[in-house]
Amino acid sequence: MGRGRALRPPQPGVPLTSADPILRARGLVKVHGSGRAERRILDGVDLEVERGELVAIVGRSGSGKSTLLQLLGGLDRADAGAVTVAGRPVAGASERALSALRREEIGFVFQFFHLLPELDGEANVLLPSTLPGADGPAVAARGRALIEQLSLGAVAGLRPHQLSGGEQQRFALARALVGDPSLVLADEPIGNLDAAAGAVVLDLLRGIADDGRAVVMVTHQPEASARADRVLRLQDGALTPA
Repeated sequence: MGRGRALRPPQPGVPLTSADPILRARGLVKVHGSGRAERRILDGVDLEVERGELVAIVGRSGSGKSTLLQLLGGLDRADAGAVTVAGRPVAGASERALSALRREEIGFVFQFFHLLPELDGEANVLLPSTLPGADGPAVAARGRALIEQLSLGAVAGLRPHQLSGGEQQRFALARALVGDPSLVLADEPIGNLDAAAGAVVLDLLRGIADDGRAVVMVTHQPEASARADRVLRLQDGALTPA
């Protein structure tokens, strides 16, 4: 179980006193190919993540870990099963509803950053503050605080091609956290970082969970798994305790 401490005010749609898990997935199935080439990447995966919990998912390359994160966050559609985030449906939701859900409840940290090349680091982080429905000044203030917390102030004016891989990853993390999401989905969040920078990122993710949110991260790094409340292994389409 997590160690939730509601240190920040609840966000709209996320009643932190609720006993319901932030994330619930039931019977997720994802199939690649067809006929004799068909392969079940996910075969009836169940997962619940409570408020205050940091869950690490491990497994060999190609086992479907990134696919699972995409289904949990509504970036891909499952062939069967159901997902809810903060009580709101993911599977079966319209594209408009999914966009609102991702904007209001979910923060993504992608393995390959997905920073916009034409924007500098700070502008990438602050981009969510310009979206419809966002509290622009509050989101921007939080983004600048995250940039400083992640030791990125000196390179905030540089564009992605001028940044190291580790710097790009930290900007991507700041962008994922700037909206204060209920759920953070992180794909190899310290994979491109040295030990010192990785420790800062893990401290931040641990703090997000301890504040009453939830974090699910895919990782190969033992130091990342060691910070989790639970470690699960994805193998042969099934998710089991590691």
